[in-house]
Amino acid sequence: ELEKLVGTLLQVVLEQGGARKGQLLLAREGQLSIEAEASLDGEAVVTRILPSLALEPASSPADAPLPMSVVQYARLTRQPVIIDDVSAATSKLASDPYFTRHPTRSVLCLPIVRHELVGLLYLENDLVAGAFTRDRLTALSVIAAQAAISIENTRLLFEERQARQRSAFLAEAAALLSESLDFDET
Repeated sequence: ELEKLVGTLLQVVLEQGGARKGQLLLAREGQLSIEAEASLDGEAVVTRILPSLALEPASSPADAPLPMSVVQYARLTRQPVIIDDVSAATSKLASDPYFTRHPTRSVLCLPIVRHELVGLLYLENDLVAGAFTRDRLTALSVIAAQAAISIENTRLLFEERQARQRSAFLAEAAALLSESLDFDET
């Protein structure tokens, strides 16, 4: 089930990645949607499944739920975006309006790719600069690759279940219709 997979994925990513907050975005029909978010609450990871919030260009960049420049750059290049220290960075990505509303030190936006873009993992740490080291990026990349396979399998299983339900419904409807077509009885 996608909800269980997403919850487990975010928990593992926060624990292993050095993030204090994270969000999972999935691509559907070319559109990114926020599926879940997680944050550290003391020593525990609290995960919340969201009702597929479409990530649309906000009316104002300051209203965006994520740093859109970071998300769009990772989406287009399919390369991880790491900002070691948002407050000290001079790149255009670090000047995203999101960071003025949400004090953040370290950022990682990691594409989840399997043949095509499956989604993105957005992680941030508001306490430590340089939280996302190359070693952590390597571990998270392996987790993301496995997540891509699992998400794809979950979607295929969901589609198969829907197809079975449609087939069962059509078979039942056909049986009911064939009963009413008895010429002598009608």
